Amino acid sequence: MSDPLLVADNIHKTYRMGRTDLQVLRGCSLKVQPGEFVAIMGKSGSGKSTLLHILGALDAPETGEVYYQGQRVCHPETRIARIGHAADRVVRALQWIVVVLLILLYLIGLPLFIAALIFFPPVREHVVPVGMVLIGGLGLLPVQLALLLSRLILTDCTEHRRIRLRRNTFGFVFQFYHLLPELNVLENTVIPRMIRTWPWLWFRDRRSARADARQTLETVGLTERLKHRPSELSGGERQRVAIARALIHKPAILFADEPTGNLDAAAGRSVMDVLCKLHREGQTIVIVTHDPSIAEFADRVLHLERGQLQA
Repeated sequence: MSDPLLVADNIHKTYRMGRTDLQVLRGCSLKVQPGEFVAIMGKSGSGKSTLLHILGALDAPETGEVYYQGQRVCHPETRIARIGHAADRVVRALQWIVVVLLILLYLIGLPLFIAALIFFPPVREHVVPVGMVLIGGLGLLPVQLALLLSRLILTDCTEHRRIRLRRNTFGFVFQFYHLLPELNVLENTVIPRMIRTWPWLWFRDRRSARADARQTLETVGLTERLKHRPSELSGGERQRVAIARALIHKPAILFADEPTGNLDAAAGRSVMDVLCKLHREGQTIVIVTHDPSIAEFADRVLHLERGQLQA
C-alpha cells in the first residue's frame, strides 16, 4: 500500500447546545489511500457530516489532527483560536464601518462642497471647514489599511492552508446542490475556477475555464443542458451539475455529503453511476450516507456509531 492521502487521527468534536454539551465525535481515526472510494455510514445525527467537514477543512476539530499528504491540515480549535476568530469578526465589522463612513463622506459631502464653490460665491468662506473635513477623511484610509493588516495577522498560516486546500485540492458535493438560480449550468460549473483566479487574470483564462467546464459537464452527461438554469433541471441533473462544479478544478479528493439524499431511486442511481465512473478513472472519493444500497458502491464501508468509526 502507498502512503495514505488523507489521515484523521483521534478526532473529537463537541457542540454547545444550550446548557448541555453534545459530544458528536469521540476519537475518530481514518486513513484514505489514493484512488480509494470510502463510504461512511451512520444514522441521522450521528456526526457523519461533521466528520466530513473536518476531513475537508471546512471545520476544525477540538482535539486530534487531520493530515493531507503528511502535512497538517488544521490545528485543533483551542481557546486561543476561538479568541482570534472573535477578534477577527470585530476587526471585520470595524472595516465595514470605515468603508460606510468614507462612502457617505464623499458621495454626500464632496458634491455639496463643489456646488457651493461654483454656484454660491458669497458662502465660500463658510465651506472651507467642509473642505477640511473632506481632506481629513483621507485619514481613514490608513485606518482601513491598519485594520486589513490586523486581519492578516489574526488569520494564521494554518487557516490560509485550509483555504488553499478547499480552493485547489478538495471538491465538495452537498445534499442540497447549492446552485445559483440566476446562473445557467455552465456558469454554475465555472464558479470555482473564477474564485481561484485573480480578477485581472480572469479575462485571460476565462476561455480555457469554460472549455474545461464543458468537458467536465460532458463527463457527467449534461452536454445538452449548458444553457439551462437550475429551475429547468431535474433533481438528478442538479446534483450532476454540483458534481461537475466540484470537479472543475480537478480535486485530489472528492467529498460527497448524502449526494442522493434528495433524489428518487432512478436519479440516485444515475448520480452514483457518475461517481463510480470517476472512481474507475482514479478519483479518490469519501462519501457519507445512511443508505446501505449507496454504500455498496464503495471499496470500503465504515460505520459511525457513538462518535467512533468501526469497520
